[in-house]
Formats: sequence, C-alpha cells, structure tokens
Amino acid sequence: MRPEEERGPADLDRKMEWVEIRYELEDEMMRCVERGNEKGVYQLMGKLPLLVPTNEFASELRRYRTYVAALNTLCRKAAQRAKVHPYYLDELSGRLSQELDQAATMVEIHDVCDEIVRRYCLLVRNHAGKNYSKMVRKASAYVELNLGGDLSLKHIAQVTGVSPKYLSARFKEETGIVLTEYIGEQRIRQPEDAGAGRDL
Repeated sequence: MRPEEERGPADLDRKMEWVEIRYELEDEMMRCVERGNEKGVYQLMGKLPLLVPTNEFASELRRYRTYVAALNTLCRKAAQRAKVHPYYLDELSGRLSQELDQAATMVEIHDVCDEIVRRYCLLVRNHAGKNYSKMVRKASAYVELNLGGDLSLKHIAQVTGVSPKYLSARFKEETGIVLTEYIGEQRIRQPEDAGAGRDL
C-alpha cells in the first residue's frame, strides 16, 4: 500500500486545500514580479513556507533549497511574461542556480532567495518591454548588450532582420525616441548602472 493510500479523506482534503492556496499565492507572486514589485513578493513569500509540508523532505536544508529553486523558476517565468528578453533571463537564471548550488547553509540559501527576488524585480524594472514588438525588444537588448560594438542603424537592422528604414520608423513609433537617442541614453546610463550594481 502506498503512503497516500494510508491517509484518510481529511488528510487528502487538507493537502488539496494547501496546494490550491499555494498555487494562488504563486500566481499573485508572479504578478508582483511581472510588475517589478519587490515588496509585494516578500509579503506573499512570508505565507508560502507555511504551506510546504515538512514531512516530504529529509531535511530542512533540502526543503528550503527546493523551495528557492522553484522560486527562481517562477520569477524567471514572471519576468518572461513582462517581455524581458530571453537572453537576460537565461543569464540571470543560470547565475542564480549556480549561487544556489554553492549555498551550504540555511543563511546562504536565504541570501540567494533574497537575491532572486531583488534581481528579477530589478530586471523587470530595467528591461521589461511589455508594449514593444519583438523586433523593438530585440533591437533594444542588442544595443544594451553591445554598447562598445557596431551600433549603426544598418547593423542593428541586420541583427533584427528588417530594413534600416523600417526599424527606424517602428522604433520611434513604439518607444517615442529615435534609435540613436536610445543608444546615447544607454551609453550615459551604463556607468550609472554599473555604479549602482545593476544586474544585467
């Protein structure tokens, strides 16, 4: 007989209830990350650990690591819904996974947990392209990642797979500024962001 078959209907009802509540809280938390709302995420996170049954894991350390790994995935998917370019998401998710793998104590895992929330919300605030087309998001991400490289209109148009004239018109239409102005803003902003320790 499997362990779940040994439990009675009351245990099953309780488990179903906490799973439903956990999924609702996770959805709310993802909406907060999607808006870059760090404070909202922390408020919801305070409720989530109470819903994870401790008897399913051999140790508290393993339980917490699993929770934080799931949080990394939830935050990545929320930032993706905010239309952050996949390059940024992949870089950040991989880096955070490595940090989590290297964390050996509850305190270190907690620090990674805080970093996950902070960095994804910051990523959304700095790079969300909710109202931009895929082409404009790609052009913006290319500019931000290649400030020392070839940022001519012709080259960026090649990267995005459209004509320079079309890219120029769409970029201005969607962002409200011309591409060269955007490049200048990013070059000015880059030293500020580095000084503030901005991730990606």
